[in-house]
Formats: sequence, C-alpha cells, structure tokens
Amino acid sequence: MVIIDLLQNFALLIAISATYRIILARQEKDSLTFKILVGLLFAVAGILGMLTPMNFLPGVFFDGRSIILSIAGLFGGPISAIIAASACAAYRWWVGGAGVVMGISVIVESAAIGVLFFYLRRNTKLVMSVPVLFGFSFIVHLIMFFLTLALPGGAGYVVMQQIGYAILFLYPLVSTLICLFFLDSEAQIRDRKALAESEKALKKAQEVAHVGSWTWYLQEDRYVWSDEMYRIFGIDKDRFTGHLREAIFNTVHPDDRAAVEETYRSMMEKNQPIPVEHRLIRPDGSERVVWTESGELTLNNKGEAGVLTGIVQDITERREAEEKLKESESRYRNLILHSPDAILVIHNSQVVLVNMACIKLFGAKSADDLIGKPLFDLFHPDFHNQIRERIDYLRDMGEVVPVVEEKIVRLDGQVINVDVLAAPFTFKGSNDIHVILRDITERKQMQDALQSSHDLLTRLAEQVPGVVYQYQLDPDGSSRFPYSSPGIYEIYEVTPEEVREDATVVFGRLHPEDYDYVANAIFESARTLELFHVVFRVILPSQGLRWRSSYAKPERTANGGTLWYGVITDITERKLAEQKIEEQLQELRRWQAVMVGREKRVIELKQEVNELLAQAGKPAKYAAEENSQQKWSGGLE
Repeated sequence: MVIIDLLQNFALLIAISATYRIILARQEKDSLTFKILVGLLFAVAGILGMLTPMNFLPGVFFDGRSIILSIAGLFGGPISAIIAASACAAYRWWVGGAGVVMGISVIVESAAIGVLFFYLRRNTKLVMSVPVLFGFSFIVHLIMFFLTLALPGGAGYVVMQQIGYAILFLYPLVSTLICLFFLDSEAQIRDRKALAESEKALKKAQEVAHVGSWTWYLQEDRYVWSDEMYRIFGIDKDRFTGHLREAIFNTVHPDDRAAVEETYRSMMEKNQPIPVEHRLIRPDGSERVVWTESGELTLNNKGEAGVLTGIVQDITERREAEEKLKESESRYRNLILHSPDAILVIHNSQVVLVNMACIKLFGAKSADDLIGKPLFDLFHPDFHNQIRERIDYLRDMGEVVPVVEEKIVRLDGQVINVDVLAAPFTFKGSNDIHVILRDITERKQMQDALQSSHDLLTRLAEQVPGVVYQYQLDPDGSSRFPYSSPGIYEIYEVTPEEVREDATVVFGRLHPEDYDYVANAIFESARTLELFHVVFRVILPSQGLRWRSSYAKPERTANGGTLWYGVITDITERKLAEQKIEEQLQELRRWQAVMVGREKRVIELKQEVNELLAQAGKPAKYAAEENSQQKWSGGLE
C-alpha cells in the first residue's frame, strides 16, 4: 500500500518536473516571476498530494508533501518555499484531524531544510551529487520520522513500526530521483541557453569578421549557408530559390574562375583543405574579394563522400587597406627621398632609411654608407645623453619632441650645427623614429654676424649722448619703444625692457605743461611724415626737472602705424646757460635805460644853450652829438 501511494506521488512529481522545465525555459531563474511561479507550482502539487493520501488513522495520513516542499526550497529558494509551504499548511489546517500538528511541522521543516541546502548550493558551490541529494532527503525524512512522536495516543510508535522503513529509505530514494530529474532539466535548459548564446556570438563574430560558413551534404547535393554567407555574396536569403553551389560559381570573377575550379578539383581529389583567394561579382554588380577554405571531407558509413564544410571571408576592406597602405608607404618614401631637409628613419637605434639631402649632409657617397649605422655614431658625444632622454620620451609619451639644436659628425669628421625634430611613428608593426635635420651653419653665421652688428650698434649708441631709439605708434593708439639704447635710463629713468612693449611710463615723465604739446607734435609728424623735433621738459624721480630735445624721422609701417628713428638728448645745461644769459641781458638793459635817460638830458641842455646863443647872434658853443640812445643800445640789440 505504501509503495502504491508513493508511486502515485512519484507520478505527480514527474509532472511537476516537466512543468518546472517549461517555467525554467521561459523565465530567468533569479527573477521574481520565476520564484512565484515555482512556489505556486509546488503549492498546487502539495495540495494535490494531500488529496490522494495514504490514510493511516482517522485524521492521520501520509503523502509526498515532504518531498515536494523540500524540493521547492532546494530549487526555488526561500520565496518559492514560503509560497508553497504557506498554501500546504493552510490546507492541512483546514483538513484538521489528529495529525494536524505533525503535518504542519513536517511542512515547515521540509521547506526549511530545502532552503538551507539552496543557500549551501549557491554560496558554497556544493555539488548536488547522488550521495549529497540522498543525504539531504534523508535529513528531511529523519526529522519527519521523529515528528511522528507528536501524534496523539501513542500513534507515533505505531507509525514508526509499520512505515518507518518507508519514511527513512523509500521517501529519500524517491526524493533523490526527483531531484535528479530537476537537475537534468536545469542542465538541459542551461545547455540550450548556452548553445543559443554561442550561436548568437558566432553569428555576431562572423558578422564582425565578415566570415561566412557553409556545409555541403554531397549525397543530397544540399548546401547550408550561414547568414553572413548570404551577405557576402549579396543574395537575399528570403527570396533566393536557386542552387547555392551554382550561386557560388556564378559569382566568381571570370578572370578567377579557372583557378577556383582547379582548386575545387584538387580539393575533391586529395581531400585536403586548399585555401584560395578570388574576386566575386555580386548580383548588384559590386565587386568583392574573398578568401575561401574548406575543411576535410567527411565520409559516411558507406565510405562515400558525406559532408564538406568550409568558410568564406570577405577581405575586400583588408585588401583595400593594404593597397592604401602601399600607396601611403610609397608617398611617405617619396616625401622623404625628395624632401629638401635631411631625413632619416631610426629603428632600434639604427638608421634604416635616409634621403638624398641626408646623404649630402653627412658627406656620404650613397645611402649604404649610412644605413645600418648606430644613431649615436652620427651625433656629437656632447649630445648623447640628451638624445637618449628624447628617445625615451618619444617611446613613453608617443609625442613629437620640440626642435632642439644639436651637432652632428659628418663621415669626414667635420662637426656641423643642426636643428633636430623627431617624431614617433609605427611602420609595419614596429615603433620607429622619424628624424628631420636642418643644417643651420649659415644661420649660425648670420646670427653671429647679426649679434656682432648688434653689439657694435650698442657700443656706438652708448657713445652717443642721450638715447638712440625707435618709437612706434600703432593705429589703435598704443605705442612702444621697440629699440632704445641704454642711455634711455638717463633720459627717462626707465630701462629698455620697461618700454619695449608699452611707452606709457615715458609719457608719465613729461612735464604737465608740455604733455599736450609733445602729444600733438607726435600726431602731426605721424600724419605728415615730416621730421619730428620738440624741446620739452620732464620731471624725473631722481633728477627732478630736466630739459630734453628730440629729433626723429618717421616712416609708415605695414599695419598703418608710424615708426620713428631718432635721438633724444639732455639739453638741461644749455637751457640753464641760456636762462642765465637772458637774465644778465635783462639786467644790462635796465642799466642801459638809466644811462640813456641821463645822456639825453645833457644833449637837450646843450641844444637849448646853442639856441639861446643863436638868438643873441653868437656862435654855438656845443657841437652836434650823435643820438645817445643809438650809442648805448646799439651793442645790446
């Protein structure tokens, strides 16, 4: 009787296993929906089991709920176990009877042990082997065995005697078998999903790599293509109704067809994979380049040709890229070879490529004299450490290093100054260095000559009293002294550097009464381009009030401004001397006025005496005298 009842519950559990597989295939195992559905499934199964129990005593019956609920906890987790256990406990309470306490206790402990092993399986990676599953079920039913003692009136002892063997051995055995069904379902669904993911990944990989696969069943003369094959050959999969093998050969470029057919015959005769590259023409007229290779031919059980598989890869973009790379390399090489600057390419600290300008710069007869030489043999030892640091920077940072001045050693031993620009670049997978050299010997000579001229001009300017200067007025009203000799400090008490970009500080030194006069003179000279000449006063922090005289010749600049070349001298001593002379002249004029007045009165008296004598008929006593004012003032005018 016990075995028949167990078989009935076993059939129910098999149905649960099948339903569980359906749910598992359509829901993610960790999703809440899955847990709820599984909980409801085991709740229904538990209640159905209690509807067809093995009745032992009035109100005391046994069924497969311990197996069902323990498996619910093991495979569904706590949420599923709580749903199933709650439904079964409610139903058992409603049924009532002498075994209600034991029945509900078995429900609780079965679900709890199942949840415990659920976490052990997930967190400790416990392998659900047959011994582990049997041990799990045995624990559940061992506790159930002792819970029979909760039956009233000593019924527990009777249960132990009559069906104890079934509880401790048959129940665990059935539970183990059902668990194996569940594990098998999980494995199948997991493998199916993994296969689907693998096929999806393969399809994506074929799409990304432009690789299509094909299978030819020779006895059936049937081809199977992957989706990428249709894309490569430009064939609409849904509309194509022809033979795929014919489609392959019909799309082969006419110039490549003979080679492809020969490869096909050799492959069939020798049964060896033979790769071939060829062009194909799609139905839309576009041309592609493909690489095709087959696997080994598989024979069927009759020894006949069975299955042949292979791949086709669209390498059009790769071939186009290779052609562009060749063109780029050719352009790069031509650019190097025909550049007016000396160029060399360094690989692993050795010269691997030079141009004609480089050959000439190093005094070589041909490129062979330089190619293969260590880089450091071509540069002066004083710069070797600097070169090592720049190479490390190029390799570590991958950035162009600034232009620096270094010295190279020609093959004849002559040392030459050069500007060096270096940049990293990758060529055929290797990290090389592109170096541009420019002979700056003439520039250095010009710089030395220019410096000599500058030094001479500076020495000459230092000998000139005052300051020699350039003054520039821009259209926006800003002004500066692009050049001024050191004498500007004596003139304005400013340094050349202070006024090189802004002349404002100079105008701050002008006497307030002369500011407008000087500014107007500057603007007028800028307008007419006539000689600029002003005499003005300045007030300096140390020297106080001083007089200055400026002469400058203006010219128009490219931006519409005006640039003066001139000189400013200190005329303070001259102005003071002139002022002193003027004061002395003024004093002399005052004395002259006094003397002239007295002399004039004497002359008038003499004239009056002569007039009286004339009236008396007597001769004049005094001779006529020259004008006294003319006599006294003639030398002072």
